[in-house]
Amino acid sequence: MLIRSTAPAAKPGSHHAKFLPLIQETSRKAGLGKMLEKYRQCTEGVKIPTIADVRGEWRCSLEDAKKSGLFDQITMGHIRKVIDKQFTDHPTVGGTDGFTYQVDLAGKPPGVYALRIEGVQITEKLWMGLIYSHGARSFESAKKLIMDIFSDETPTFSLDPGLLLKEECIFFENLKVLLPTEKQGMWLELAAELEQVLHERGYRSSANISTWQEHELNGSTTNSGYSSQPYKPLGVIHSEMRPLPKGLAPLAVEEARWARELSVAAGVHSNYYGLPKGKTQLQVFLEPLDSSGNTIRDPRPIYVGNLGALLALHSLEDAIEKSLIPNVVKSEDFPNRRD
Repeated sequence: MLIRSTAPAAKPGSHHAKFLPLIQETSRKAGLGKMLEKYRQCTEGVKIPTIADVRGEWRCSLEDAKKSGLFDQITMGHIRKVIDKQFTDHPTVGGTDGFTYQVDLAGKPPGVYALRIEGVQITEKLWMGLIYSHGARSFESAKKLIMDIFSDETPTFSLDPGLLLKEECIFFENLKVLLPTEKQGMWLELAAELEQVLHERGYRSSANISTWQEHELNGSTTNSGYSSQPYKPLGVIHSEMRPLPKGLAPLAVEEARWARELSVAAGVHSNYYGLPKGKTQLQVFLEPLDSSGNTIRDPRPIYVGNLGALLALHSLEDAIEKSLIPNVVKSEDFPNRRD
């Protein structure tokens, strides 16, 4: 079963039409009904407490916590810095007993609350699961991701932030701890099956398909050894090494090219394009690769607001041309700028 949306139908020759047969074939093989049934079995009847529910009974004063050794010296130093800056929030910190606590800085004097669910103290993993469950990556957002993956009208690039490929399978892992033990294995099976669907379509890790230049523009930490080939995806560089290195998987040029076409864009810091620091990350086009695997030009900034509609009507390059942000000026510290 394919899901219909209000998005325009893919026009022959458009970017989305190019990938549509593969999207439909991988959806048919995986089976939406089977995925949704597994999701239902995992989540049905699961009660997720609110953040307020888990702030348990009064535990002790911050001074008592210090005297009893509940927090180590590093943690106490962190808490003191927060107090010195007069923050009024309630930071969570790990205790020496392995559990998570919340420090109430608004109290006079500051106090420490134990975080509990039905009398059981919360570990850091469980606390992170609760944070995710009430945020943008909740169980409901996991269901939406399933629906989006199986929709034949979902723009390919819109799946990229929710990729399940290995190191990016974060929110499924965090939500797992909120499920009964007997359901956790099935939940991770669901994540692995979705990952396989995306892998068969040609999606690859964003870290692997990005160049050293793109990593620098994004501010991600990357080994400076890649700077000798700044315009080539890291996975392609790995494929040229002998013996093959550990870590990121090697990628053929064509494999990287296909994955970049699926993802279309990546986030970078806007100040590299002459825009003020602190603005929301700018999106740039993942430029095409030449026969050697190098990008053909520096990444160009684009508007992504109507990119999905444009990709359903036009080829990739034409859609990007219609989305380009005009009159940008590259900064002096733009990494490996070509002009």
